[in-house]
Amino acid sequence: MAKRTYSRHHHDAYFKGAFSLRSVVVIYLKKFLPPEIARQLDFDTLQKSSDSFVGRWLKASYSDVVWTCLMNDGSPLRLCFIFEHKSVKPSVPIFVQLLQYMLNVWKSDLRQKKSLSLPIPIVVYHGAEAWEHRPFWSYFEGISEKLKRFVPQFDYHLTDLAAFEVERLRGQNLEHLLNVFLALKTVHDKKSFLQSAPEFLIFAEEFLIQEEGNDLFEMTISYFGQSSPEDTSLDQILNTLPDKIQSRTMSLIDKIRREGKLEGKLEGKLEGKLEANKQFVASLLQNTDWSDEQIAFIAGVTQEFVRQIKADIQKK
Repeated sequence: MAKRTYSRHHHDAYFKGAFSLRSVVVIYLKKFLPPEIARQLDFDTLQKSSDSFVGRWLKASYSDVVWTCLMNDGSPLRLCFIFEHKSVKPSVPIFVQLLQYMLNVWKSDLRQKKSLSLPIPIVVYHGAEAWEHRPFWSYFEGISEKLKRFVPQFDYHLTDLAAFEVERLRGQNLEHLLNVFLALKTVHDKKSFLQSAPEFLIFAEEFLIQEEGNDLFEMTISYFGQSSPEDTSLDQILNTLPDKIQSRTMSLIDKIRREGKLEGKLEGKLEGKLEANKQFVASLLQNTDWSDEQIAFIAGVTQEFVRQIKADIQKK
């Protein structure tokens, strides 16, 4: 099967779109946070932050999804849930990126003369390699017990979809979050992805009539189209769907394909993203003494991409 040439950014776009929906975030927080924390949240106060905390240097590569929430005990403490998506295992400590987010949350609080929020980084990972969740201090080679106290002490909440069996996900009553997680979990295995498609493309009718339901349905269809092998038989998959869903899906696919209109926009966005990445990597190469590995991690690209940009700069 031929593969599309899309970058990992369409995974980021799908994740960000899905986790910008309030109902998805509520289900996630209730089902995946430790129960002792979830029970303390006042979900009536949950709201999406309009601020971005990725910082100027990271904007070309990262786009955080941030939700704030108060406690249900009347405490003035404001929690700030920062959702970070990873489709590949980072080559350098993720703490560096998360710490930047947290610092920017506090800077924003201080600028607005607010009391400090408590940032809670949440990493959702669906890569093929095993994720190793280890403390920040363990990345400092040769560090002694006495020196550990100088390393920033914080943690992140990890949801490693690779570690979840599909049946376990199905058994958690995740509602439409299951559709999102099934699509993300199986996307790296084309056979599993296509086999799971009839399941993650079906949404409850009562959800579809809501604005968020329609939005997530469209996002999932688009993600499926971008992630599928080029010679995928959509008709064969559509024939496995219930009549109502099949009709709705075919209508949307028609809209996506119409004169290549949406596809052209998607291609344009990807080309724009590629150009932004080139400029960002070139800026890092010219203004820092970071290694190719560090730049690749910060920019969300491969080391080969960094080396190519470096070679282009040297030719000028």
